[in-house]
Amino acid sequence: MDGTGFLDVEVRDEARVRVVGLSGELDRIACYEVRELLLGLAVERPRAIIVELGEIKVVSPALLVVFDVVAAETAEWPGVPVLLVITSTPVRMIFAAAGLPERVLACQSMAEAMAALDTGPRARRLRLPVPASPSGELLARAAAEQVCHSWRLPGLTQVLPPVAADLIAHIAAERGECVTLQFWTDVQRMVVSVRGLLRGEAALAVPAWRDTVSGHTPTGDGGVVVWTSLGLACVKD
Repeated sequence: MDGTGFLDVEVRDEARVRVVGLSGELDRIACYEVRELLLGLAVERPRAIIVELGEIKVVSPALLVVFDVVAAETAEWPGVPVLLVITSTPVRMIFAAAGLPERVLACQSMAEAMAALDTGPRARRLRLPVPASPSGELLARAAAEQVCHSWRLPGLTQVLPPVAADLIAHIAAERGECVTLQFWTDVQRMVVSVRGLLRGEAALAVPAWRDTVSGHTPTGDGGVVVWTSLGLACVKD
């Protein structure tokens, strides 16, 4: 089907996966339309949604967060993973420069995306309040240990707990005494994040993991989300 404005949209089915092809110009209005489209498709509970980005012009790199937002929403309900296929090198460079938390798996071909769905776990999320204090760091460690057990990720048992505790140590509560700790995994990455107020300027600890990215993202209301992303390619059940 044709999209509105300058964004062209094509939706098709492949092996119970809804594939959404996008080309043209991605502006603020188009971002809203893309979000509504993807959330609507997720309600139909396909196996996954794959967004295929062709030759696309991005008005502002910040708009790319729409894919991250949608992936988080569909992971919480109805549990549908969202993947990106980016065949254009310039578009991949824009994504890399945007510094997103990488909650969306970006592949270079449809074959790679379909293979990732066949071999990886489905998207899962756990969000819980934790005190912004040393006791909260202990609770974050315990929660991370439970996540590793429940989500069958024993390879992360020595890595995830200290990562979660370190994130809590870097954040102060916006209101009250608690911050929001979140564990999120898709077909290839585990992302741990904490929302609150940044405490000091100390750098995040670098986990002993060969595929890791850390950073912080402003929330727009004075708060911040600090996060660490761990690749799961080398993790076996």
